[in-house]
Amino acid sequence: MPCQCDASLGDTSQVIFHQGRVLYYLMRSMIVLQEDATLGECIRFYRNRRCMIFTELATHTGISRSPLLKYEYDQTRPSLRDLKKIAAALGIDVSELYDDYYRFIDSNFPERIKKIRIERDLHQYELGKLLGVTHAQVSKLGLGRSILTRKQWERLKELKYI
Repeated sequence: MPCQCDASLGDTSQVIFHQGRVLYYLMRSMIVLQEDATLGECIRFYRNRRCMIFTELATHTGISRSPLLKYEYDQTRPSLRDLKKIAAALGIDVSELYDDYYRFIDSNFPERIKKIRIERDLHQYELGKLLGVTHAQVSKLGLGRSILTRKQWERLKELKYI
């Protein structure tokens, strides 16, 4: 059965004639993802574009419905791993769902943390104090054994370190 959802990315209309008569007339409305769309709106947009119902996304990702629902309604943010599963299930590049935070943690962020410390001549203890974590946590960040939280990333931005 063909997809019944409105999956067009632009206004289209199509008229098919047969023996001088209109066989059918099809018009689809434009669905546009706003530039300032939230992550949840992006997930919902791409899910609808794929004509995928919510339970299918849960099945394809292996993520239960409850967290997926919270992601789509921007109640919580997915981990990078879940975000990659969602993108794969939707058949899109994960960068389509990234904001600056996800780009940062998906880059070689441990090296960037080390570079911040070196450029600012900060010891792990000092950077930890600025981020509200222990020097051991800064060490784990620098080794890639821990992921920078959004709050810590925002603090680095406030300090104009990134």
